[in-house]
Amino acid sequence: MHRNVVTGLAIATAFAIAFSSTASAGRIEAGDHMEMAAVLKAPVAPVQAVRIAESGGGTAFTCGMEANPHGHWSEVSVLRGGSKRLLRIDASTGKVLRSGPARGEDA
Repeated sequence: MHRNVVTGLAIATAFAIAFSSTASAGRIEAGDHMEMAAVLKAPVAPVQAVRIAESGGGTAFTCGMEANPHGHWSEVSVLRGGSKRLLRIDASTGKVLRSGPARGEDA
């Protein structure tokens, strides 16, 4: 009986920690609003950008939408031939804007 109470308390504590972590993780930072709007309005969704990036070979392992007042694009990191590549996919047209070796935190 004592073991069941301890197990129940451990499970309840784990749920409480998970819930509080999830609640704080759900906050939207001020700089994210432009990117969120871009995702909602973009003709080329991030999942489509991943397909475009993978069409040249390799497997995508990260994707993120970037936005500024001049445009919106998806940045897709791809493992291709043993190296990491970073591709920028235009969110309006689906064209590859840039492709090159991943650098910095993307490498």
